[in-house]
Order: sequence, then structure tokens, then C-alpha cells
Amino acid sequence: MAVTLQVKKAATLALKTYIGLEEDESIMVLCDEANRDIGLTFFESASKITDEAFYFEMPTMEIDGREPPAQAYKMMTEVDVVVCPASTSIAYTKARKKAADLGVRIALMPAITGDTIKRCFTKNFSQTEETTRKVFEKISKGEKFRVYHENGTSLKFEKKDREIFASPIALLNIGEGGNLPSGEVFFSPRENRINGIVVLNGTVSTLGNLESPVEIFIRKGKVNKVAGGGNAKRFSRLINKSGDMGKYIGKIGIGCNEKAEFSGSMLEEEKVLGAISLGFGNNIALGGKLQVDQNVTAVLRESTLFVDDKIVIKDGKFVEE
Repeated sequence: MAVTLQVKKAATLALKTYIGLEEDESIMVLCDEANRDIGLTFFESASKITDEAFYFEMPTMEIDGREPPAQAYKMMTEVDVVVCPASTSIAYTKARKKAADLGVRIALMPAITGDTIKRCFTKNFSQTEETTRKVFEKISKGEKFRVYHENGTSLKFEKKDREIFASPIALLNIGEGGNLPSGEVFFSPRENRINGIVVLNGTVSTLGNLESPVEIFIRKGKVNKVAGGGNAKRFSRLINKSGDMGKYIGKIGIGCNEKAEFSGSMLEEEKVLGAISLGFGNNIALGGKLQVDQNVTAVLRESTLFVDDKIVIKDGKFVEE
């Protein structure tokens, strides 16, 4: 795949503006064969900023949440910055946590595309920061939530004592990390207080954009039935790869990035302003109880979110009043 000059310029801007890479810092670009062209683009851009730029290509993982190889694990702890545009995410891995605890800034860009790089890495991100703050305030005030869509989705869940997180738009401080591009408010609802039906109508991790809806029945946080033909079978296989714990909803996310689009890229779609995402699997880092080596994310498009009976997202649009 040929990488355009525009993508290369946006990758350089991302390193300088969104990650704050400086000439006296070291950086590791951790990628895989599946997204090699993008990985090498970030490596080449980094090499023009600092003399200590390293590229590590690991095997392509089947699902999100798998640990990187031991050599990559070690290198991650020895640099100032890690950028990971591999095709799967290392967000909920021990390697990422260890490196972050040592002060490494870690930018996760799972399966990022050239189009996403061009669209979302621009010089000014103040609007995304402001929108994220507003959504955070509304979600933080709530205790009981419901997601609704006329396609049959009706899912209820509770926050209880769980912390609400707002992803940083730029990773400029020691130990900061998260997905880039960013713009999301998220939390881990109480696992046994999630009940209802969800009809998936967007992108799913590693499966891409679903060609037809998948209906999921949730009881006490766990998927106990999946319907919808071929897509349903593929989704069931995906969440069953790591056993029973992978069937539980561990995270709810709300997109806050006005530049993001429904592009078929999970990384971008879950950041679309008004998008609602469900994470199945590991949520330990969010204060949850699901310890499992996988995380599957599914995006719900054009849905409505009630926070204590007040509408915060209506048909996929953020309600500011």
C-alpha cells in the first residue's frame, strides 16, 4: 500500500503535537505485518525528529488484548515513547501497564488507516477537548443508564462506585497513554447490573463493519444468546476465544471527536461524536473485575443514551442542553 505525502505529514504532526516527541527522546514503533506500511511511516517520521527511533515488528495477533513478545515487552520499558499502530490493541496487557508505570508515554493506534490519520490529526484539537469535557460532566452525574435504538436495542446498566474516565486528546505527560486519535468518555459499569438486548449495527473489533445486524441478549452482564446468521456465529467465536470472561461487557464508551467518521475503522468509529461502544472482556484497568486476555469492542450507531432518564445522546447526536 502506497502511503501518500499527506499521510506522512499528518503522522509527523501526530508525533510532534499529539505525543510531544522531542529530539532528545527515544521512541519505539511497535507494529505487525498486517499494518506494516503505517508502522514504517511513523518510524520514518520519528527518525526525522530523534536519532533514537526503533521499529519492532511482532507477529499479527488474532484478537485484541494479547501480550506482545518478550523482546518487545523489554524494549517498551526502555524508551520514552511507544507508538503502536499494529492491527490489534495492546491496551489491556501487562506489557503496556508495566511500561506506563515506568513513565513511558504510550500511543495506541490499533489498525489505524491513512484516511484516519489525515482526518483526525490536525493542528487544533481544542474543540474535541471541550466536547469531551462536556460529555464527561454529564456522564459523571449519572447513576443509571439506558441505551435505546428502534432496531430493538434496549440495554440498562449502572455505574455504582465505578470511576468515569475521559481520554486525553494529547499524550504529553510522563506515563500518559491511550488511543490516538482520541476523544472518548468511558467507564466500567457494574458487571452484574447490565441487562437487555443489543443489536450491533456498526463495526466490531477484527470483524470490521457488519454486513447485517447481530442481536445479543445480555443477562447480568453476560452474553447468553447471539442471533443473526453468519455474523452472529463470527461474533460468538470471537468473544469465546478466551473463555467465559470474554462474554461479559466490561466497558461502555461515548465518542466525543467531531472529526471522526464511521469509516469501518474501530479506532476511529468509537470516537465518533455520539457513537456508543461496548467493550467485551478485560476491564481491570478501569476498576472492573474481568481479568481476561482479550477485549472485543462493538460500536452502536445512531443510538440514544439516557442518563438518569435524561437524554444525553439522541439518535447518535450529542445533546448539549
